[in-house]
Amino acid sequence: MALSRFEVNSGAKGKGLPHYLYITGQGKYKEKDTEIIFVRSENMPSWAQDAGEFWDAGDEFERKNGSVYREHLLSLPRELTHQQNIELIDEWVEKHLQGYSYTYAYHETTARDGHIQPHCHLMFSERKNDGIERTKEQYFKRYNAKNPEKGGVKKLNTGKSHTERQQELLALRHDFGEHLKEHLIRHGYEKSAELVDMRNYIERGAEAPERQKPIWIINAEKEKMQAERAIHDITMHEISQQPNAPRPHEISKNRDDNFNFDR
Repeated sequence: MALSRFEVNSGAKGKGLPHYLYITGQGKYKEKDTEIIFVRSENMPSWAQDAGEFWDAGDEFERKNGSVYREHLLSLPRELTHQQNIELIDEWVEKHLQGYSYTYAYHETTARDGHIQPHCHLMFSERKNDGIERTKEQYFKRYNAKNPEKGGVKKLNTGKSHTERQQELLALRHDFGEHLKEHLIRHGYEKSAELVDMRNYIERGAEAPERQKPIWIINAEKEKMQAERAIHDITMHEISQQPNAPRPHEISKNRDDNFNFDR
């Protein structure tokens, strides 16, 4: 493991449940079930019977243009067993996501070199549970600082600048590298731990690789594009059913001119 990968993505309103189904291999993504090693969902509010209901409610009740989830894409050491990698993920969650509702799926695919490519999709709500009972409709409303019980659950990173978010991302990436080293050393892979390098090829002063993204990253990006298209198609259908709806040629071919997606 010479170069590890840590990426952060976010999903807008309407993308929560589709992404949950994708990473857990359910519904139309059932064929992915063979690559899934382990799934865990925790810290769901009392009104959610299961994780699917939670992510579905986020899609329905999250504020317009708001993000339903944030995701850590984590590469995992090939050297570790399934149980050891689950331990690695659980300790990462315990350190960074206490109090947040989350679902993670541990996948194992085949890399281009023919060896296994273990990785984790960790999606979580940016709303930290505060112990106040709320309905699903209220849960995703705007936070009320003066009267928290009257508003929704407060979101992580609210009010932070782009620079502050970037600094946090860099700190998280570095911390994940240290986390990998700790677990490799714990299980007797000191030499592998020495090779962990979270810097990208530019930071390392190296030449750009011919293929910068693993297959699992590319598949995740394809899934996001499919979800956006599905939301667009549904919205266009709803518009077409409305009285005095514009004709197709009257609607811009660039969907971003008509709908604001949070990428």
